[in-house]
This record gives sequence, C-alpha cells and structure tokens, in this order.
Amino acid sequence: MSSADPPKAWIGRSPTLAASVNQATNIAKAGGRTPIMICGETGTGKTLLGEEIARRAGISGPFVYRSCADISASLFESELFGHIKGAFTGATRASSGMCGTAQGGILFLDEIGEVPLDLQAKFLSFVERRQYTPVGSNRAQPLSALLIFATNADLADRVRQGRFRRDLYYRICNVTIKLPPLRERTSDIPLLVNHFLAQPVGANGRLLRVERSTLDALQRRRWPGNVRQLEHAIRNAVMTADPDCEVLSLLEIERYIDDSLSGPAPEAAQSEIGAFSTSLPRRRGMYNQLRCPSTALVAFLVEVYGNPAIDRGTVARLYVQRFRDGKAQPNYLAVVQEIERHLVDTPEFFNNLPLDVQKRLHLHMSQGVTGKSCATAALAACLGETP
Repeated sequence: MSSADPPKAWIGRSPTLAASVNQATNIAKAGGRTPIMICGETGTGKTLLGEEIARRAGISGPFVYRSCADISASLFESELFGHIKGAFTGATRASSGMCGTAQGGILFLDEIGEVPLDLQAKFLSFVERRQYTPVGSNRAQPLSALLIFATNADLADRVRQGRFRRDLYYRICNVTIKLPPLRERTSDIPLLVNHFLAQPVGANGRLLRVERSTLDALQRRRWPGNVRQLEHAIRNAVMTADPDCEVLSLLEIERYIDDSLSGPAPEAAQSEIGAFSTSLPRRRGMYNQLRCPSTALVAFLVEVYGNPAIDRGTVARLYVQRFRDGKAQPNYLAVVQEIERHLVDTPEFFNNLPLDVQKRLHLHMSQGVTGKSCATAALAACLGETP
C-alpha cells in the first residue's frame, strides 16, 4: 500500500470471528511467541485481518508481507533469512531478509502451503526456536517479530498427500482464525458496500449511495471472489456512473459482477480433469517444475491474453524471457503445452483469471494449438461451455 492509499479497515460483525480475532490479539499483546494462522478463500481479507491484529495489539513495527508462492525454491531461504555478502553467486552485498526487516513488527507469510517440502524441516525449526541464520553465516539471530501465516489451501489435505509436513502443520495451526466466505456472512454486505461507497473514488472523489433493494439483491449473490470482488464491483461502478448520478443502481453494479465461477465445474468435466491428471507423470511441485509460481503465471496470462494486439510469437518470447531465463527456444506450441500442464496439475489457479482472459486462453487451446484434450474440456467447463 502506498502512502497515497487510504488506510483500510476490517469490516464485520460475526461473533465467532470476533472471538477468534480477540484471541489472536491477546497472543500478539503477550509477546507473540505463538504463530497465528489465518485460513480463508481468496478475497476474504486475510492480509487485512493481519493488519487489524497489529492495530489492536498496538504493534507499531514494520508489517512485512510476502506470498510464499512468489518466491522460487532456490531463493526461498535467502529471501526469508537473508544472506551475507558473497554467500552465493550474485550476492554482492548482504541482505537482512524478511526476518531482519520485520524485527519488532509482524512477518506475514501468505500461501504458507507453498513452502518447498525440502525446506519445511528448517522452517519448522525456525518457527519453534524463533531463531534464523542468514545464508552463509554461522551466527543465529533471534526473531522479535510476530509470525502470521495465511492460506487458502486445505493444509490437512496436503499433509495426507505428503506435500506438507505433519509436525509443521500442528506447529503453525495451534491458533487458527477461519475467515468465512462472503456468501456465509451476507449480513456484512450492507456494511461493506456502505464502507466502499464512503471511500472517495477517482479525481473528483465521488460519494454515492445505494437503495435498500440494491443491498438486498447483492446479499442474494454467491460472490465467488468474496470481499475483493464486491469492492472492485462497487469501485468500478462508481467510477463509470453518470456524472449527475447520486444513487448507484443495481444494474450499474451488476455490469462488473461475474458469477460464472460461483459453482463447481460440471461432474463430467471434473472426471476428465482427474483422468488427465493421473495420466501425467506426477511431479513434486509443479510450481518448481515450471519455475513460475501460480500468482506469477496468472499475472503473465492476464498480460498477454488480455491484450489482443500481442501475437503468438510475442507470447512465446515473453514467456521464455520471464520463466525460462531466455534459455529456451520461443516456441508457442511448447509454451501453451506447459500452461496446459500447469492448469491440469493445479486447476484452481485458473479461477483467478479474468473472464475475458479465460475465454481467449480457451480459444487458443481449442483451435488445434494443443489438440482436443481433457484440459481443454476443463477450461470449457469452467466457462460453462460445451467443449
């Protein structure tokens, strides 16, 4: 968040959630030696809740946020613990890492399920001892920051699959706050809508209002993107409303609501996803195999498939530069096949793509680029189409 951005506030009246937040706040006030886990779907406000805990606990130190999915496996230890000068090739100067930067404040690690499996034992020791050793050093440093972890994944299921250590799971999940999706806290929607409307949007700082009937209609929706989706819909509707508008209509808001991903894919497509997944050799950590975490790949797909002016050759060249260090031939067919394999191994990441990007990606796959496949069927199912 830049200094120009208005501070965001936690909005919600759920008694159960309030009790969990109070528990986490008490832990933070007591010195914060016990880590806090925040679980919830994408867009439910996990980072915002972490900031709210810091505010309530009176923690004035730095709030250091990082998504574990954005860190490559080879650099994970250095990014987290820091390194000394000359610790490895390219380490021309020392780095304090996230731990050093967060001292006296909060270290918020999102998508904690993406910690590389071969580093989870060392990560467990770090959490238990609250000490870390920069790469290349032999001197342990004490950690004075509160640890807050977050995930939108089912960590227990990952433990059963052998993708997450059982001892680490129990260590970091002692204090867990479960954020309900917006569809399970619809009573908060009027509060949220009015809060978003109270924030000036655009150069003119327009402040609009909505009718009670509009709020009732918004409460009946499923909101697959949760609070983030609601906020974007309100803000976009305000920015594009008629200059003389004082009351924002439901129709203006609905222009920016996409409910196409509000339910599971049809059963037939689900079985096809499973069939194609088991036909591929299972690799430990498809993120590492592609060397591009899910969030980075989503950003790339939005960039290239959201721009009709970018041709296939440019897509291939950009992909190789960004995810292959420029060391592979920019072949479009190979690029789309890699994206398809990633989709099948981790199909949930597709849900983070805007609808127009999904449609263009599906079009490319279904026009003979990779041939008819179960991945193409899965894409079609996500879009509610017949492959």
